[in-house]
Amino acid sequence: MQIRAAACACLSSFLLLSTAPSVHAFDYDEHKYLSNVGFLLALKASQGRCLPEDDLLRLVSRDAIEKGYSFGDIVGLGDYIHDVEAILERNGESDPSKDSYQAFDWQHVPELKRDRLRFLQAAHVNESHFQQGALMAHLNHHDSAILMARSGRLFRALVLEAYGLHFLEDFHAPGHVATTRSALPDYVAIAVHEKFNSAGLDFRIRDGEKHELADLIKVAAGLDFKALAHKGMPDALILEARDFEALKSALDGPPQRFLGDSLLRGNKLQAAYLAILSARSVLDVLDAARGDAAARNSFVPVCWYFGFCAGNLTCEGQPIPKTVGPLKRARTPFGEYEGSRHKLLSSVFKPGDVLMLSYYNEFSNSSGIEGRAGSSEIAVESLLTSSVPLRFVNLGECRQQQMKRPVQRFSWFAMSLLYGASWTQGNNDSKGLHVRYLFAIPRIDLQASVSYGVRYYDLPGGGRVVTYPIDYGVEAGFGFFLLHLGINKELKRVPLTGEYRSQRLVQTGLTFVLPRSVYRVPFHWIGKKLKGSDERED
Repeated sequence: MQIRAAACACLSSFLLLSTAPSVHAFDYDEHKYLSNVGFLLALKASQGRCLPEDDLLRLVSRDAIEKGYSFGDIVGLGDYIHDVEAILERNGESDPSKDSYQAFDWQHVPELKRDRLRFLQAAHVNESHFQQGALMAHLNHHDSAILMARSGRLFRALVLEAYGLHFLEDFHAPGHVATTRSALPDYVAIAVHEKFNSAGLDFRIRDGEKHELADLIKVAAGLDFKALAHKGMPDALILEARDFEALKSALDGPPQRFLGDSLLRGNKLQAAYLAILSARSVLDVLDAARGDAAARNSFVPVCWYFGFCAGNLTCEGQPIPKTVGPLKRARTPFGEYEGSRHKLLSSVFKPGDVLMLSYYNEFSNSSGIEGRAGSSEIAVESLLTSSVPLRFVNLGECRQQQMKRPVQRFSWFAMSLLYGASWTQGNNDSKGLHVRYLFAIPRIDLQASVSYGVRYYDLPGGGRVVTYPIDYGVEAGFGFFLLHLGINKELKRVPLTGEYRSQRLVQTGLTFVLPRSVYRVPFHWIGKKLKGSDERED
């Protein structure tokens, strides 16, 4: 049993490290394709003739796309690195003279994607990909890109712009708007992210008085974007003229259901919108580079309010609405999420959405079912529900009302409920069922664990003993790996006397957390290999 447990732990670790980039990234690198579409569209829409157009076109050339040296490849790096400085440096040094496509160190881009430790850091410290953080991350990098373009360093400005675009595109995936990242441990955050990416949220597309999106749509309708597709990308995602025509009809119209990440291939209107939005952002930088007096940041102002009872607060001169859910206002100049009736502060998950695989050792110093020897345990659990601590949500005028709720007694903890099964091996083997509560402290990789269940021991001479273990302890770790130290108190009923006795065991162990987006990737990869590596997906 111990050998099997160790093998299970090693396999889990291998799957996590070998497939982890798919946790927060799009399945087919939609960031790359849509950003390249937006960049080409911005070049075609720009009226400036003083820009080095040939050098810029290299960023979306067929050769660059195949080698991973395109504009969209820089956009995709947002999932692999924590800050843009990593792109502009090499071995800790930055060379400001490298301000052209040829001088740029393109070999550094795939190296960053292969850096597993850097990726784990980026996936763990990634609040800037969610909610207001995504809006501000784009605005800050976009502002810096515009200023640098005005100073004459266009290529470096486009690197900053590409990195910032990642967050603008993330904001238009519902999972990134619904996930209160700063208040949730990693495993809950990825579960909420995937849940709302699949369920979707309503988004109203706005063009405004200047009809900037409509003008870009006209240019897009006359272009062919098939050449921008990269190997492994599904044909269903390739944008065509009819997709932009559908987008034109949706401007300033009824809300559209936006989905997230790989689901874009089934929602071409949203994909077209993201491409147009990316083009509008890049155009701001190109306009600044050619010294256009009218050049500006087209993405201000933005509005964000996530909480209860907005009261007298306003955004762009309009009061924050008192909708049922906590998402009151999530707006850019080109669109807005509709006030959601989803609770968003608590979620219920399907079986297998997030699995926890654990291996424990239990040591007893008192006589009992296991004698004085230890036992080994394997547990498999599934996340059932979780909640956001209200200390991390704006309560506004409802603060006193909210504080009266019993849950406010735990307002600093992100609470999660799991259920699962376990198997032990010792002097007497057993199997059991249990439920477990986790109380995680936000922004700190530390959580308290309390579980209750039932164990069935099959005795050698026949018969069965039933115990009711209560476990409590502390867990600490990084990302999807946790170490456990706690106490297991088993309560059993003595058949002869009918009285209950307890046995206390010290418990140590480790846990691997596997979201669905991690453990399904190997099967997806094997399926693609069986179909043939040269066959394009539908």
